[in-house]
Amino acid sequence: MLEVEGFTKYYGDLCAVDDLSFRIEAGEFVTLLGPSGCGKSTTLHAIAGLVEPTEGRTRLRGDDVTDLPPEKRNIGMAFQSTALFPHMTVRENIEFPMRNNGLEVGDRVEELLRQVRLDPEVHADKKATELSGGQKQRVALARSLAYEPDILLLDEPLASLDYVLRKRLQRELADLNEELGMTFIYVTHSLESALLMSDTLFVLENGNVIQT
Repeated sequence: MLEVEGFTKYYGDLCAVDDLSFRIEAGEFVTLLGPSGCGKSTTLHAIAGLVEPTEGRTRLRGDDVTDLPPEKRNIGMAFQSTALFPHMTVRENIEFPMRNNGLEVGDRVEELLRQVRLDPEVHADKKATELSGGQKQRVALARSLAYEPDILLLDEPLASLDYVLRKRLQRELADLNEELGMTFIYVTHSLESALLMSDTLFVLENGNVIQT
């Protein structure tokens, strides 16, 4: 599904990622694990097309996408900040990327809300400001799945939640990965989270994979 080959990223004289290579199979739940500054988020953003590599190539389904902009990669992404539009309802937030990509909405919003364990009848017409932190993350996840990406990238989306809710959503993410058969790549500094969810775990240190 995804191959990162020789990815290197410099910011001035600082080497954030150094000659990083790995392969990910379709449907895997993969976690990039390591402390702050190890290069995991930089790597994730490069896969999404948000960071331009100094060196290296990224291939998706065998096609070189290194020079493609994010909107041409069919990759979804969920961040720690949900970035929901506060003036929009849940339905409108989820529909927004679908309409931007020319996709038919139909009953897709209801289907997505059920997938992330939210009742459409209860939540679809609520404003984003009326949701709890966990509900906002579920809506952000539904929005990132709305246009059926090949890969879903998750940049510590649960880090700001309390421990009990975070544990619950971690299990639900693992279940969702299995249910959808979609490739997930998750970034975290928590070994406990990584072991709970992952099929494959890449441990990063100083911009290198030191253990798989």
